[in-house]
Amino acid sequence: MINVLERFRFKVAIQLKLRLALFIFLSPFLFVSVVHAAPKTTVVWQLEQSSDQLGDCIVDIYRDGAKVVCKKLNCELVCKAPDWKVHCFRRDEKIEWSNEIQKFNGETMSNPFARCRQPRLETLTALGTGSKSGLKYTRYRTATSPNDVLCTTKAIATAPQVWEFLSRLYRTPKAEGIPIYRCLDNGLGKKVKESKIGIIEVGANTDLRSGLITKLETKRWRNIPFNSAEFSAPAGFKQFKEIFQVSYSSQKKVEFSEIFDEIGFKTNSKTLKSGANTK
Repeated sequence: MINVLERFRFKVAIQLKLRLALFIFLSPFLFVSVVHAAPKTTVVWQLEQSSDQLGDCIVDIYRDGAKVVCKKLNCELVCKAPDWKVHCFRRDEKIEWSNEIQKFNGETMSNPFARCRQPRLETLTALGTGSKSGLKYTRYRTATSPNDVLCTTKAIATAPQVWEFLSRLYRTPKAEGIPIYRCLDNGLGKKVKESKIGIIEVGANTDLRSGLITKLETKRWRNIPFNSAEFSAPAGFKQFKEIFQVSYSSQKKVEFSEIFDEIGFKTNSKTLKSGANTK
């Protein structure tokens, strides 16, 4: 009886040891499987940025896209995978412009005289790294001037198309990373040319200011929950061929049309129907 009990205990002990050894052997694989099965949380970076041309903007960025709310113009932009088309729309008037990313830049949103150009291909020299409110960045200078500076961050994990979208939006030189700061050395400034008959040439959109100009600045940032609906362009909006037809409000378009009829000729100042003045 004692021998049978001992044999039973010995058999149970062997089984327990075998199971323990098997568990220890398989545990790394079981842990990896659990980790791989766990859903990935999408992180959204929300930047509060100030643009020289577009004013204050709220920029939401995630792995596969970006959304921009332009407070000054009261319009929104979305660019995301898989097609990476840029959508610019106004919810108040239910109108939209959309096109390929190669046919977009932010300058045409605020200036109808501007033409669509790709980001400037500057020779950039890395000056080092830094951190703003915990957001690490790389600082570059262009060949134009030692004071001509661009800062971008790769700390925000996203597709390169987002880099290009925001570079086109803010008209910054082409570089890797999200643009967070831009200081342009405008030298002694430029002068608007006039033709012999007194009409301003197309170059009227040239920046006439001189010295250092802050073109882009990031004021603060935070992480917010991901909501796929926030990165979707609205459906059923009326489509327009030119982006400024959407980024400009109806009132601004009326004023612009009147000014366009009057601008360029050597006349005395006059008040337009909208209340705007020409000089």
